[in-house]
Amino acid sequence: MTIPPRVSPALKKHLKIPSPIKKSVTRKSINRIGAISSTEWREFEKQKEEEKERKKSAIATRKLQKQVVKEKREADARKRKQEKIVQSTMKKRKVTNKNSSTCTEIKIKCAECEEEIISDTEFNDLKNIGCDDCLAWYHLKCSTFMGKLYEEVMNLPFKCPKSNILN
Repeated sequence: MTIPPRVSPALKKHLKIPSPIKKSVTRKSINRIGAISSTEWREFEKQKEEEKERKKSAIATRKLQKQVVKEKREADARKRKQEKIVQSTMKKRKVTNKNSSTCTEIKIKCAECEEEIISDTEFNDLKNIGCDDCLAWYHLKCSTFMGKLYEEVMNLPFKCPKSNILN
């Protein structure tokens, strides 16, 4: 590139116009054997194949490691989700226990046979009835209503033997 003819000589000495860079034609020489024997060639090819196999196995190992990490993260996420569900249900249970008049965690026993009272049993003899005068609970089989269906006696008045003695 040349300087335009209208540029003043004072300005010419401050202007630098780059000149094109000449590319060098030097090439790196590769050490090549002019003539190679078949055993040397086989060893060279064998080394290339071994290198390819190492690279493939390294890639497969990394893929397996990534898969294991991914599965572990998913398992941890599922576990945290289940823990959150359990915690939320526990909170709900605590709230219902505070608001209800009877706590489900207190085990009530039959005043007659001392076995645990189970409220939601399907067996008619194991269904329970509470005394109208005291806090005692009885199985139907342990009360005066033995042999009767729960639906027949659930609205009938019931006084336990202890309350009958006191009154």
